[in-house]
Amino acid sequence: MRFEEALHSYLRVGRIQDVEVRGLNGLAYLDKTDKFREKMQSGDVTITEQTDRIYLNARGAVDVADRALGRIVRTEKVNSETTVLWNPWVEQAAKLADFGSDEWQRMVAIEGSNVQNAAVNLAPGEEHTLRVTLVALPGGAEVPGGGVA
Repeated sequence: MRFEEALHSYLRVGRIQDVEVRGLNGLAYLDKTDKFREKMQSGDVTITEQTDRIYLNARGAVDVADRALGRIVRTEKVNSETTVLWNPWVEQAAKLADFGSDEWQRMVAIEGSNVQNAAVNLAPGEEHTLRVTLVALPGGAEVPGGGVA
């Protein structure tokens, strides 16, 4: 049996423009907003437009550093080969029936996943478990732009 999977971890942020996503530097990703073109991540991610990406060979932790809320939320994964990063931005949010027109400003999705070429293949009798753990780092953690939370 072959299947794709993603655990949709939608994180509340204070303001999307004050968020920096760390842990994806140097990874290739498929840009779903640009016909699935493969691109390379250079540095940390700041979200300034509709973002829908599949990071490949992304096994490590991803941190969402949020200046507005003064915190970092870490996504740790087990048995996950890809990470999806998503924010619909204003235009896509308006098209989603179950998504408030301004909710895009206060969320980002970091999804532990196995999609595209990383889909899971199970033989009869085999098992697979995907696990994502979210960790809120304590106050005093470094935040984007310098300083501490």
